[in-house]
Amino acid sequence: MLVASRPTHAEDQQKRFLEIPTENDTLTFDLKTVQFISPGRFTVISTRIDNPDVMKQQLKSLGILKSYCDRPDGKYPAPADLLQLGQPDLPIEQIEVKSRQTKASGMTYPFKMVSWKYPYVRLAHPAYLHCKQWGRSESELYMESHNLIANGLRTKELYDCKRGLSGSFMHDDDDLSKAFTAPVRKGTNGLAWYRAVCRAVTQEEPYLPE
Repeated sequence: MLVASRPTHAEDQQKRFLEIPTENDTLTFDLKTVQFISPGRFTVISTRIDNPDVMKQQLKSLGILKSYCDRPDGKYPAPADLLQLGQPDLPIEQIEVKSRQTKASGMTYPFKMVSWKYPYVRLAHPAYLHCKQWGRSESELYMESHNLIANGLRTKELYDCKRGLSGSFMHDDDDLSKAFTAPVRKGTNGLAWYRAVCRAVTQEEPYLPE
């Protein structure tokens, strides 16, 4: 009598996670978190984590920006060892320190941020670190930024595979009315993710907008 073999742990993991790599990061969908709202419409948890070279650049930048938190407002030359991705293909900007006052819960708090624009085309967003924010300590703010880079950005997302829609939530426990949803666009990463996730979850070809 033939006995069906049980799937291995590696096979289970491969079925559970859908990984979509890009130039700078890898987007991983945990298919075990899928919750159906209606046929073809569901939520799923994704985690975006940077590729090793990008993560190295971001962690190095964060560590250097931290050393500028005690400096007065102004612009400072970027140190040479800040460049971790090779020869820059954009102008090397200065590190900027900015302070201001902000209000929260009827109280006024000091706000301070250090930022630097990456001189690389592949990194469109700037590096930044909040040094002071709503009464939180500098070490708390630094560790929050560090962990976000090292552990990745976790997001609850919504897909409607019958209508060509995708969206995301600010928090995992947000109700469906709080999802920011929009049509997927041709020629974008969003469309590639939509097609891959819909195929993996529904085992069908999704609706593609004109």
